[in-house]
Amino acid sequence: MFDMTKPFKNFDEQVDIILGREMQSRELDERELREEIKQRLRYINYYRLSAYWHPFTETREGEKGKELFFQAGVRWENVMARYMFDRRLRNLLFDAISRIEIALRTQVAYQWVKGSHSFPRPQSDPQKYMKSFVGDALEAQQKKEEERRKVKALIQSNYDNNFENYAGYDKSIKKGVNVDSLAAWTYVEFATLGNIHTLLRICLPDKIVKKIAKEMGIPYASFFLSAIAFLKDVRNSCAHQSRIWDKTWLSKKKTPILRQDRELISRTAELDKTAAALCICAIILGKIAPKSKWRDRCKELISSTEPAIPELYKHLGFTNPQWSSDKIWR
Repeated sequence: MFDMTKPFKNFDEQVDIILGREMQSRELDERELREEIKQRLRYINYYRLSAYWHPFTETREGEKGKELFFQAGVRWENVMARYMFDRRLRNLLFDAISRIEIALRTQVAYQWVKGSHSFPRPQSDPQKYMKSFVGDALEAQQKKEEERRKVKALIQSNYDNNFENYAGYDKSIKKGVNVDSLAAWTYVEFATLGNIHTLLRICLPDKIVKKIAKEMGIPYASFFLSAIAFLKDVRNSCAHQSRIWDKTWLSKKKTPILRQDRELISRTAELDKTAAALCICAIILGKIAPKSKWRDRCKELISSTEPAIPELYKHLGFTNPQWSSDKIWR
C-alpha cells in the first residue's frame, strides 16, 4: 500500500531519494545519472518505476536506522531494461489480443447464426437458439438467467452509448434500437471481450462453442473458455499500462485462471504466468493468421532482452530455457 501521508516531493527531491539509496550506473557519471533519472521521472511516475526496482532493494542500517537501499551491483540500466521490456511486451500482447478479439467476434456471429438454421438474430430467441439450462438445479438456472439479463443490458448500454460511431456507415444503426433486433454480426460488435466470454459460457449452445474453439485453434472447449477469460484480464492490464512481465495471474478465488489445458501449454509454461498468455496468443494466431510474424517478434524481443535480464524466461513463467523450440512457437 502507498503511504498517503508522505509529503509532496519535486523531481529533484525524488532523484535525491533514489541516489541516496545508492543507485549507480554502469554507463553514466553521477551528474549524467541525475539528469537521466530526472528526465525519466518527468514522464514516468515514481511509483510506477518503483515496481521495477523493488526486487533489487534490501533493508539495512543507515544514518536513520533501518533504511531501504539498492543491492550491491544493481545499476540504473537494470531497472530501465525491465521497464522497457515490459512496455514492449504489453504492446506485443495487446496487438495479438486485439487481432484475436476481432476474429472471435467474427466466429461467434458466424457460427451462432449458422448453427441457428441461418436465423440472423439468435439472441432474440433464447428458447430456441441459446444454451438450455434444463437439468440444472433451480438456483443455478436462476443465476445463469440473471447473467444473461446482465450481459444483454451491458450490450444494450454499449449500443446506446456508441451507436453514433457506427451509424455513419451502417444505416441500420439508429438511436433507440433494441439490440435483440440487430443481426448477430452487428450485435457482437457492441459486446466487449468480457461480454463475448459470457455469451460463450452461458448463451451459445455447447456444440457451437466447440466449433468456435476449433476454428480459433484450440481443440478443447473448456480450456478455450478459460483462455478467453485469461486474455480478457491480460488485455485489460495492457490497456491500463500495468506491469505484466513478472506477474502471477489468479482468479478471484486465488487459483490459476487457466484450467483443463491437457498439457497444451503447461508442458512449456506455468498456467498462472504471463508466458501462458503468450502461448495462447501464439496458438490462436497460428490458426487465424498463419502468415503473421507475431511469434517471431515475440521470440526476438525476449532473446534480445535476456542478456540484460538474467533468466528472463523464468520471470515470464516459461518452464525451460528452450521454450521457443516447442511446436507452439514454430
